Amino acid sequence: MSYVTLTQVKEALRQTQSDDDNLLTRLIASAEAECLRFLGRTELPTLPVEYPEVSSDGSLIDEEVPSSEDPVAPDVVNGIILMVQADYDGDPLMRDKLRSAAEALWMPYAVRDRLWL
Repeated sequence: MSYVTLTQVKEALRQTQSDDDNLLTRLIASAEAECLRFLGRTELPTLPVEYPEVSSDGSLIDEEVPSSEDPVAPDVVNGIILMVQADYDGDPLMRDKLRSAAEALWMPYAVRDRLWL
């Protein structure tokens, strides 16, 4: 299930045509997976933000699956959209800048013990 919608991404990219909808949908899934890896989480953080417990080996003890009613944290959504833009634009120099911006938005939601392993 994707938490960031095609409509949100198209609005951010100022896209009105549907020619690239399949590509954008695939890029959304990829960006969400990248976000989860960066955060060290199994679910995108929702509001209010909760941090899962981490065992001594760095693995998550338990992470609650958010309700579909819980909104994903806006900074996380914006970071995912930036990663979609980075891959959609295809400019390697801009990708690094957009990725750094996305990671800065995601950092407060990272499971810190897991992040530094």
